[in-house]
Amino acid sequence: MHSCIKDPDWSAQGFDQGCLSDGNQPAYMDADPGSYMHSTLDKCCSTHFAWNYDGCMGLLDDTCVRALWYPDWEGTNTGCLRDGAEPLYMTENSVAYLFSTKRDCCEEHYSFALDECLGTSAGTSGRKYYPDWLGDNTCKNNGEAPTYMVQNPAMWLSDSLEACCETNYSWKKAECMGAAFSAASNGLYYPDWAGTNDRCINDEAVPAYMVQNPAMWLSDTLEACCNTHYSWKKAECMNGGTLPSTTASDLYFPDWDGADNSCIKDTASSRAPLYMSKTWFYDTLEKCCSAHYQYNMSGCTGQPVSSVASGASASSTGKYYVDWKNFKCSKDCDSGTAGCGGFAQSWDVLYDSKDQCCREGLGWSYKNCIA
Repeated sequence: MHSCIKDPDWSAQGFDQGCLSDGNQPAYMDADPGSYMHSTLDKCCSTHFAWNYDGCMGLLDDTCVRALWYPDWEGTNTGCLRDGAEPLYMTENSVAYLFSTKRDCCEEHYSFALDECLGTSAGTSGRKYYPDWLGDNTCKNNGEAPTYMVQNPAMWLSDSLEACCETNYSWKKAECMGAAFSAASNGLYYPDWAGTNDRCINDEAVPAYMVQNPAMWLSDTLEACCNTHYSWKKAECMNGGTLPSTTASDLYFPDWDGADNSCIKDTASSRAPLYMSKTWFYDTLEKCCSAHYQYNMSGCTGQPVSSVASGASASSTGKYYVDWKNFKCSKDCDSGTAGCGGFAQSWDVLYDSKDQCCREGLGWSYKNCIA
């Protein structure tokens, strides 16, 4: 095949792909020349690399296919050119005057008017941000956006770093923005999993994975963050991770967090959890132990379990109490009397009827209790 014929070269990566005329095209292209072989570079580039036409044609600022950049001192003296018409003294001292990229030429000879120098080419992005797919894969505003981006600014160019990162690198926004992003500067709150794990904060240390998924992790207000991530201890979360200042009830509550299977008193030094409502509190230790630690009455109350003495000291109320051994409700009267379950202990909670006892004392097993 004649070496002037152009064929697409897909062996390179990304924007380095283009058209060749080296006569080494693959056999499948020779077998189908109508699809792959072209008489001009323009035809080959427009057919196979329209998305990178300027790069394929060698027209981009960072290519040296046609010529090198030089300072235009003998022309308008406002920027650099690469038309191949540089003066002889520049050609003879190429290290000082000729550059492979426009930016290098502008920074060397027009640093005092860099924006103007870079702007003399129709293919520059000025100070707008663009995604640097072929570089370090982040957003930049160095004026070196590819021509296809400059020609479609609505899609590719952004006025701010955050807008560029959000549009093009939302999955790694924090990394894209570097130190520019902080939850505090945006007024957002996030759960402090890595800290005390009992509050929401809006400092500078928001984790990257939270920034990358703001809908899940970041909240506009402290209350919204606490509702979402610490609903079971919202008051503590809203108070900066500490319990709000309230007066202790001085009542007994089950100490689920303890290891003794017992009840303790709600005091300033041993506060009840915030989730506990008034139904969890009892005015006596015995009532609390009977309601929650019937299986450990002796350990909970600190007293040996014994039957109430018979005779004159024993009295019947005719009310009902929970028989934790059988998970039934028994009547508080002498066990020798029909329908009686024996005298209630001093700590047993008494109910006016069996129905009330089964509903309130054994509600989770009501049908079995009432039967």
